[in-house]
Order: sequence, then C-alpha cells, then structure tokens
Amino acid sequence: MINVEFSGDILTASSPSMLRSWQLRAGALSARSLITYDADPKGRDWITARGVLDDAALGPSIVPPNGIPLAPFRVEFSSSEERELPVHAPVSRGALSVTGADGFGYRVHVSVFHDSGAIICSLEQFGTRMVEVDQASSTPEAAPTGVEVDKSAVETSSANNRDVLEAFSYAGQHWELVIVDLLDQTDIHDTLTFERRFRLCNIQSIAEMTCLLALEDPLTNEGLLLVKLAPLPHARPIKTLDVKSKGTWLHWLGHGFAGDGQGYRWAVLGYSGGRLGRARRLHALQRSLRVPRPERDGLLLSNTWGDRNRDTRINDAFICTEMAAGAELGVDVCEIDDGWERGVTSNSARAREKHGIWEGFWAADARYWEPRTTTFSDGMKPLISASKNHGIGLGLWFAPDSSNDFANWGKDAQVCLGMWRDWGVSHIKLDGIKLRSQLSAENLHRFFNAVLIESQGDIIFDLDITAETRPGYFGAIEVGQLFLENRYTDWTRYFPHAVLRNIWMLSFYVAPQRLRMEFLNPSRNQELYGNDPLAPGRYPPETLFAIVMTTAPLAFFEVSELPDYVISALKPLISIWREHRAELQRGTILPIGDCPSGASFTGFCSDLGDLAHVLVYRELTQLPTANLELPLEGTWEIDRCIAGGGEAWLQRGSSAAAEVTIKIHLPEPLTFIWLRLKRC
Repeated sequence: MINVEFSGDILTASSPSMLRSWQLRAGALSARSLITYDADPKGRDWITARGVLDDAALGPSIVPPNGIPLAPFRVEFSSSEERELPVHAPVSRGALSVTGADGFGYRVHVSVFHDSGAIICSLEQFGTRMVEVDQASSTPEAAPTGVEVDKSAVETSSANNRDVLEAFSYAGQHWELVIVDLLDQTDIHDTLTFERRFRLCNIQSIAEMTCLLALEDPLTNEGLLLVKLAPLPHARPIKTLDVKSKGTWLHWLGHGFAGDGQGYRWAVLGYSGGRLGRARRLHALQRSLRVPRPERDGLLLSNTWGDRNRDTRINDAFICTEMAAGAELGVDVCEIDDGWERGVTSNSARAREKHGIWEGFWAADARYWEPRTTTFSDGMKPLISASKNHGIGLGLWFAPDSSNDFANWGKDAQVCLGMWRDWGVSHIKLDGIKLRSQLSAENLHRFFNAVLIESQGDIIFDLDITAETRPGYFGAIEVGQLFLENRYTDWTRYFPHAVLRNIWMLSFYVAPQRLRMEFLNPSRNQELYGNDPLAPGRYPPETLFAIVMTTAPLAFFEVSELPDYVISALKPLISIWREHRAELQRGTILPIGDCPSGASFTGFCSDLGDLAHVLVYRELTQLPTANLELPLEGTWEIDRCIAGGGEAWLQRGSSAAAEVTIKIHLPEPLTFIWLRLKRC
C-alpha cells in the first residue's frame, strides 16, 4: 500500500519497500519506526524499540533551524496524488503543518513514489524568529588523557540540536557508516568518487559533510541510505554539517536555509546486497525523480566545441553542414555551443575585443539572447529548415543570468521556452551557473520548474557541472542530464580510459544514463600524445563510442571534419546502438569487472529483469581472457552478440555472493564485446 496519512498524533508514510512513522509531541516530530522489507518480507525496524525508551530519549527527529513552535500550536494536514513536476513518477504526497502561538511554524512534506517506493521528505519553515543557523565547524577530538570515561554518559538525544532532519537510535552495535564523497568541477578534478567507512561506537564522534551516506550491517549487507538532494557541500551557499554520529545515535542535519522557505529534500532508502544493492536503490530513486523517455533522453548529441575552434566557425552555413554530416553519421541532435547568441561571453574567441562577460547578460543587452546577425543573417530559419530536412534535432547553449541571485530567472525561463516554441529546440546546455546564496538557489529552481512545467517536460537541460558552484549530481535531478567533462586533445586531456573510469566509478551512485559523456575525433593532435600507448589515436574509433554507449553520448567534435576511416568505423556501431539503446538504457546499469585503469578487464551490466545487456572492454592488459561476476540472479543464457568481437561463455559464480559469472575472450586489446542475455 502506498500512502501518506496523519491520524491522532502519528504521521505515516508507506510503500511496498518501506514503512515510516513519526509521532507529534510538543510541536516536534519524533521518529517511531523505520521498517524496510528488502531482505525480510516481515520487515526490519532499524530504530530502537520505543517501549524501552523514556520520553527524553525519544527526542525530536525533525527540528527546523529556528526551533519548534511555541505552545499552543495548530496542526494541519493535507494529502494529494499530484506530481509536483511533469517529469516525476506517480506519487502520493502529504504535508503536515505545525504553527505556534508566535506565528512561527514548519511544514513537513512527504512524498512516496509509486514505481520505486522511495520516500522523500523536505522541511519548510515559515514565520519570523531570529535564530542563527549552526554553521559547519570542525571540532577537534579530545586528546586521550588516560582517564576512562563512563560510556553511559555519552549524548543519546538530539534534543539540543537545531536544524535536524533525521535523528534516531538504531538497534545493535556492529554497524558501519559509509560516507560517500563526490566531486564535480571536473575542470580541476578527475577522480570523482571516494568512500570512507567508519565503525560506529561510543568512542568516536563523527561529524561530516556529504550528500550521501549509508548505515550498513556488515553481518547481513543490509543498510539504510540517506541522500540529500542538494548541491555538493562545497557548492552550498550555507555550509552546515550533514551527519553526526556517536554511540547508537545518528543525526542527519542541514536544512539549507537561513530564513523562511523550502529546504533541501532528502530521501531515506533501505537496501540489501551491499554496495551493488545500494547502487540499485540510488538508480531507482533517480528514475523516480525523472522518468526516462526514450524519445527525449539518452540521445546522441554533437557539439563542435570539442575541436576548440570555439565560436570562430559558428555560422548558418557551417551549422547546416554539421547537421548534414551529423545526420549521416547517426547523430540525433546537433547542439550549437556558445557563440550563436548576439551577446559575447568570456569564453568567446572575441572576448577580449568585445569585452565578453559571464553574467549580467540582461543588463549588458536586452537582446543578448537573439541570434547573432553577423553569422545568422536570417536568424534561425535556415537551421530550422536544415533540421527538418535532415531529420536531426537542434540544440543550443544557454547561461541563466547569475547576477543579483538570478533575479532575471523569469526572463531566462521565457528565453528557453521561446527556443522550444519558436525554433523547436528541446535540448539546452546550461552553463555559467554560480550559486552564491540561498536566494540564488531558490531562484534557479524557480527557473528550472517554470521551464519543465510549461513545456510538460519536453525540454531537457544538459547541466554543465565542470566548474564554479552548481547543483551537482543530486541538486537538480529532474532537469535532465549532466554535462560532466571538458576534455580536449589540444591539451592532451582527453584519454578514453579516463572517461570510462569516471563512468564506471560514478555508476555506483549516479545512473550512467544521466551522464553526458564525450568521445572525440581521434585523428586530431596525435603528435601531441607522442608514444603514449593510451592515446586516443591508438584506439579503434568504434571503441571510443562503445565506451560511452551506456550514457547519453556526446560527439564532441566537428562532425564534418571527421576523416573517412573514423566515419566508416563509427557509423555501423552507432546504427546498432540506436536500434538497441532504448532497451540498454531501460535497465539498471551497474559496473562489473575491475575499475578501469588503462590495463584492466572492465564493463557494465544493464539488468532489465528477464533480459540483460553486458558490455565488456579489454584495456591494455596482456591477458586476453577474464572472468567477470555479473550482478544477476538465477539462470541465464547468451541470446546473441550485438556488437564487438571475441567470445563469451556463462558459468556459475566463482563466489558464494555471485550467482553468474561470464568468461570473456577478446584477442585484441582496446576492443569490446556487447552481449544480450536472457533468463532461462
């Protein structure tokens, strides 16, 4: 049963995979149960039995930054089955409001998604009460003195904390806390994921900042996931701790605002099966917040910026040529990067001459976002005509105006909606975003929501997270895909194995289908790489594309400048991929094999239930054969080889945890095999 209810003083949210309940006491909500059904159909309650706890230990679990309302207080509850955004999965929603005598109050929003069973909460504060939010700070551990401390005297309640989203005491003692650190700003970072594991005990206090943590039972591999749907800690305008833990208490903190308004949403999810089970739940959560549509998501885009000519070649004749070449190759959307617009940005080749800017666009020119007349003399008409003639979509680059906390968000939304209505543009790359304050974050989301609602989800944003302070991996899941990397052969920063490595490592947390990942023209700048055995030019061109097939691929080059040998290698595989991609991308795509290093056997498995796709890559390893465990249960058989070369055999798993192992033989390095499996 899926619903959100409030009866008496109990707030309940239920789904097939989880049951949550809170009790309203003295104006505050306290967690009473958190039951998951992943491993046991009878359920497992992660919160210590309340029958043995006194009222003080019960403690408030949800406390807004400015505290709880003063008595007497008024309580209101409403529920609905309406989706907040058209890209969401079907959802049941409830809102509990608590308003105090001084007019200050808070509202807890609870959403239960029907497809994944994910339960998402958010906290809204209203009214005025001037109390400062606790800022994040590092408190040094007390130095050991040799004097033993009474373990029963450790703090067990969250009653003295403000800005609390979750607080509960968990049953048992042998727990591990997994803190996941993710990095964006890929212009300066290239290892993007880290995991830290803590054994929970009364000795060590843990205080960390993160968007993602897991409380895991090492004896059963079951766990709880806490996900903050917010920018990464470095990018948040208000810096607060996210987790505190000591003994058997866990506090999930950090509402994300200083005054009135809506705070960050967070999800609590149960899982089984250890790290891969955790990944499955995270992928399902992301699909609930943005339901994939094959005709809109995961398409192959071309973007000329990867060849580093920037805006010097952008004009109507060149883009029409690109559309013709892209359609011939199998590209779905030809995206024009920075340089189509009348205004000049700081990234333009003419930036110094024309005093390019990176914000304040509306103040600089009210016509900033009209087509540049010197290069598009007839506006977008020739491009619209070429788009229709070649059966290829038209995409554009855009930068919402960060100045004055995105005060022009309404104008920016109308620009994007005008592109969609008037020019047929549904793919828009967003760049230049700077989150400087909580107001800027709120206005940015107003921009996102206005575009999504008005277009009924037809517009898809590629959110550039390569630099500055932006929503990151979890801060704006609904808007589209993530433009992850700027990598160029001109600076020898493009290495195919590094792209594969980032996809593989991120896939434990971020569904690969959400990543816009690049492959470049391998014929360019070969001399700069010298004798590097992992240079792009050493790879068969089709392998470069195969590396990004589980993602939303980005042809980051001028398609019309590809040499014939690259076109003849890419075109057949792209055609096959387009035929099978809807099925490939519909599954939960998990990493298999070793982490890509340039010298490994590695890959992905897309699990669709009764079908599966397996992609395996041989890097520069001397061994032509490898056994890879698959995240599948039951009995399977190979249906067919879709693309690539080599041979494959299925066999029983080599460990108790692995039911299925695949043996792969690829006689040549830097090659791949793509298989379709079916359940027997």
